[in-house]
Amino acid sequence: MLSNERLTMADLDFEIEKRAIDTILVAFSDLQGRLVGRRVTVDYFRTTVLVSGMRLPSYLLATDATGRPARGFDLSSVENGYPDLVLRADPATLFRMPWQPATVGILGDLELPDGTPVSTSPREILRRQAQRIEGSSLLPDIGLEPQFTAFADSHREGLRDGFADLNHAGPVGAGHVAFQSATSEPLLHRVRSEGSQIPVGIEATVGLPSPGHFEVTLRPGNAVAVCDGALVLRAAIKDIAVQEGMCATFMSAYDQDAGTAGHVTVSLRGARGGTALADRHGDGGLSEVGKAFIAGQLEHASELCLLYAPNVNSYRRFSADPFSPSAVNWGTDNRTCAIRVLGAESTLRVENRIPGSDANPYLAVAATVAAGLDGINRQARLPAAVSGDGRHTDALPLPTSLTEALIAWTESAWVRETFGATVQDHYARLARLELDAVGEAGSLDAERSRYFDGC
Repeated sequence: MLSNERLTMADLDFEIEKRAIDTILVAFSDLQGRLVGRRVTVDYFRTTVLVSGMRLPSYLLATDATGRPARGFDLSSVENGYPDLVLRADPATLFRMPWQPATVGILGDLELPDGTPVSTSPREILRRQAQRIEGSSLLPDIGLEPQFTAFADSHREGLRDGFADLNHAGPVGAGHVAFQSATSEPLLHRVRSEGSQIPVGIEATVGLPSPGHFEVTLRPGNAVAVCDGALVLRAAIKDIAVQEGMCATFMSAYDQDAGTAGHVTVSLRGARGGTALADRHGDGGLSEVGKAFIAGQLEHASELCLLYAPNVNSYRRFSADPFSPSAVNWGTDNRTCAIRVLGAESTLRVENRIPGSDANPYLAVAATVAAGLDGINRQARLPAAVSGDGRHTDALPLPTSLTEALIAWTESAWVRETFGATVQDHYARLARLELDAVGEAGSLDAERSRYFDGC
């Protein structure tokens, strides 16, 4: 099969008849960005899932980082009896799973039994924001750069010890050194070759300056489709690592001195296909739309930090990692700023560097798009760019804790208007669960035990 070739229903039928496929994973994204669902037989898939959907317990969209059903969610609780939701498979999302025998996967959308979309579902949240910006005659191309940390220890060994004191896969600074980075190539080669069959549009893998840290660069595309691919890729990376006798995590700060990110890059096209962010005659090469889009990102950065940095552990990255932002500012090709502008004219794009690797990709992209659109609609004014160290400026600081982010999220009238009261309350409840479980000043070992597999 060619890389990035879409798997169609006709392809699936052909492979089922050849007995090459006997299992279908029917799945969706939970709140944390984990691929969850049920493996079914091909007969059940054809006769039931495709016809009437698949019923799943609503608590799967109301769990904490450990995956346990949690109290306090209106969607699913002991008070309402933990009712079912219906997962409607989307045939356009069929994907191969070469790391699992005789298996393909398909993603779907969650509905209430009466057919109403579940507004708190991450995929539905992104779809609504993508529709809003497309309704303004702007088409976003989204690029993602998921980062993760890999370890030479097996997952079983890590689980036994609470994932403490693991041995990083690769030495310090080995990322771009071909000889040293080859020590992790068995894992990364499988990520590229098998991940490309999702299809997710992988451009490259590369090591980062800190030991065991890696990045996968994805080709830009439609917001929902790119996030679909990223969701599956995250699950694939973890599975492949286990198969290689290793383990991997998307927690944003396994260590005290470095972090991993989940940058979101956006370019906008107008109705005629031309770039909407750039103007060769504008200040810094930015159009008025481009300036307003960035200004919206900055104005809503603190309110949206709960989606960009959803866990207690997320905020270690901001304080420790020199490549992570700490202030609400922007700059041209400046990795120390929250918003980084890259390229010029037709290649100009805006990179949101706030999201961590633990952010749910659907939610991080939805937040980025919503903030930028609001800036455009209000013709928000862009402050001056930062040159030099963006971490030490007089700009407003980003939230330094989950508590600060929770306050900004819950007190925001704009969040309530843009995402809806149900979404605002649902994700506020999720943050409170993490604070109750870990505490604002939780130990790193406790965070490792909770978040290693929890994001």
